[in-house]
Amino acid sequence: LALPSLARAATFTVNSTAETYDGVCDANCTLRDAIDVANKTPGPDTIVLAAQVYGVVRSWCNGGKRLDCGALVITDDVTIQGSGAHVTRVEVPDNFVVASRIFEVTGDYTKPRIKVAFSGLRIRRGGGNQIYGGGMRVEHAEVTITDAILSENSAGGGAAVGLGNDAWMTMERSAVMDNHVWGEGGAIDAAGTLLKLTNVTLSKNVADGATGGAIVNHGGVVQLNHVTAVDNLPGTLHSTAGNLATQAIFSIKNSVLVSAGNTNCTGTKFAGSTHLFQAAYSLETGGACGFDHDPATVATNKWQQGQQGPVVGALVGSSWETPVPYYPLAPNTVAID
Repeated sequence: LALPSLARAATFTVNSTAETYDGVCDANCTLRDAIDVANKTPGPDTIVLAAQVYGVVRSWCNGGKRLDCGALVITDDVTIQGSGAHVTRVEVPDNFVVASRIFEVTGDYTKPRIKVAFSGLRIRRGGGNQIYGGGMRVEHAEVTITDAILSENSAGGGAAVGLGNDAWMTMERSAVMDNHVWGEGGAIDAAGTLLKLTNVTLSKNVADGATGGAIVNHGGVVQLNHVTAVDNLPGTLHSTAGNLATQAIFSIKNSVLVSAGNTNCTGTKFAGSTHLFQAAYSLETGGACGFDHDPATVATNKWQQGQQGPVVGALVGSSWETPVPYYPLAPNTVAID
């Protein structure tokens, strides 16, 4: 009996920073070429990036999800592996003005979700005011982001990341900083999806739409663990009931939310609804999230009403110097334990 052939993982090394595209990964293999070949090669492939800047300079075009223009479109299992977030950048260059997100991750709805991983890179300056997900848009896919930075992206919704239908995302040891949205979700817009952040910094993201300076949750599940959110405007988290679910759930553990003069948590699903909002060993300024007055969480937080909120020190490192910038707690501030 002839055995069925098994899909074998392949590795494609990008050896050109040019924004050319012929769909072949050969002696001149660009990032766009490598993604196209990986899309056509069944199995969990790997694309390797050097310590270089890879520009995305093609504006979005009509005709569906195409690789010859606009975003870098991923449609199959792949890992994109950089050499470090401070040295590998995929970005719209400073001297270009194009209306395109950086990555588009979309699976085939007739098949299981595709699985895509990004590590050791910086995703920068993607988007435009009519785009959802300036740095990345995800649909029908499970995406893992590790040791990465998403910064200076812009969009109409979800400046750094827009999570659409049936999208799952896990982000670890990463920073989402200095992104700007004209609508909601200065960093991430989660539309009825699953979002897990662990050891993540959310800093100075801005939403002009007055909700969710860092994250807006439209009826999905957002889990934050060891997350530091500082000076996201206006506020940090926004929770609503969405079209895909009747509840918007935030689970927050071991995290610090600092907002200078703004509300950390807004939306109808906060206001002490403990079955929708679960917190443990977390601190906030202002009290809007309920860390300091919710009877179900006071005991576990070791946090008493009337105490001064947490104070953080200056940002340690930068996106150019260290893999993941972070904010330490300031001396003598209230601490988690």
